[in-house]
Amino acid sequence: MGLGINKDLEPLVRQFRKAGGTVEVRKSTHVRWTMPDGTWFQTGLTMNSASELTARRRISSALAEMSPEPTDEDPPWQPTPDGKGKFWLVDAGGNPQLNASGFPRTFSSETAARQAARQT
Repeated sequence: MGLGINKDLEPLVRQFRKAGGTVEVRKSTHVRWTMPDGTWFQTGLTMNSASELTARRRISSALAEMSPEPTDEDPPWQPTPDGKGKFWLVDAGGNPQLNASGFPRTFSSETAARQAARQT
């Protein structure tokens, strides 16, 4: 069942909630995003492309703040550029991490790849 929010932001809502934040629809046209420390910000329930992109960046930034601090240990996977503007995770032997279909798992940014490396 949908959350009643912009369909492009629904995956971010799930990530935000999983990280300990809360998301609630308020006054029928606004969404309040509350981080675990109590700070919050508001977005529209339905947005045009420009405001949706701004909200996505702000939410991604908040998710990065809520992610656990990196440890001194190097994760077993390191982000490596694939030559096409994306990043994939490789182990010490240079073998890429594979997705369920058997293809190298790619990420749109090095930050996203590093975050995934810490979680695996």
